[in-house]
Amino acid sequence: MLSVIDAKKIGIDSCIDALGREFCEEHQSNALSGYEEPINDIMRCFVTVSDKISQEETHIIGGEQMPYQAFVDVNMKTGETVLIKVVTP
Repeated sequence: MLSVIDAKKIGIDSCIDALGREFCEEHQSNALSGYEEPINDIMRCFVTVSDKISQEETHIIGGEQMPYQAFVDVNMKTGETVLIKVVTP
């Protein structure tokens, strides 16, 4: 059984791969990642990225401001990941 920390790392890493590691690294100052508490040993992780937010902006809301999104479920028993959704403009 994976720990929450290990499942989060696997899930967020999978989201980054789904969006493109180079793209995410290029825009890492305009990216958010997170996870939901596990339900039935499945943890949902997500990454959202913007390629348009200026460095002067300090307030990120999400949605249209973060148009690149990936969602992955991680099975905490097996470590398997399932790509749920990728959104790109």
